[in-house]
Amino acid sequence: MQTSPFTYTFTLQADKKKVYLLMQRLLLLINLALILFSFISSWLDIKRSTFLSVFFVAAVFLLIFNKRNRAFFTNDYSIEKIMGLSFGISWIGAGVYSIGIIALFLTFLFSIATADTIIQIGEKIIIKTGLFKKTYSWNLIEQVILKDGLLTIDFKTNRLLQQHIGKNGVDNETEFNTYCQRQL
Repeated sequence: MQTSPFTYTFTLQADKKKVYLLMQRLLLLINLALILFSFISSWLDIKRSTFLSVFFVAAVFLLIFNKRNRAFFTNDYSIEKIMGLSFGISWIGAGVYSIGIIALFLTFLFSIATADTIIQIGEKIIIKTGLFKKTYSWNLIEQVILKDGLLTIDFKTNRLLQQHIGKNGVDNETEFNTYCQRQL
């Protein structure tokens, strides 16, 4: 999609989003099973009430934060992220630090793994993946081609990035390819 006269932006979908989503939902089910087991077996009433109150306060806070700040929860899996963060915070609030830290860490990894890759092509080439952003000047690029929805960036270091751009491609591939050839 062309965002300005000389800048092109592509959003590439993560390859294994369904697998990561399944793993996150499995983690949430394991958390739920651990909570039910702890509630039934051995937790004192004060720990139960602490866990539940921290869980609901964290969930409500994160839902409100999600509505106001969409940059933190950037894709469709915000409910899974909110639930994972709420479980992690609740475990820590109840004094079960190891499970809480593991839940928070795995939710953080889920958030990074499901983030879309954004490629911006203009005066420089910017590639944003998860937490990282790399900027490449055109003198590091051998060739950039868009053909039949397949974006290929060939670096002079023999590194090759090749990915389907999906539905959000440019309207005129020859115009894009001409622009990239002029930059090289």
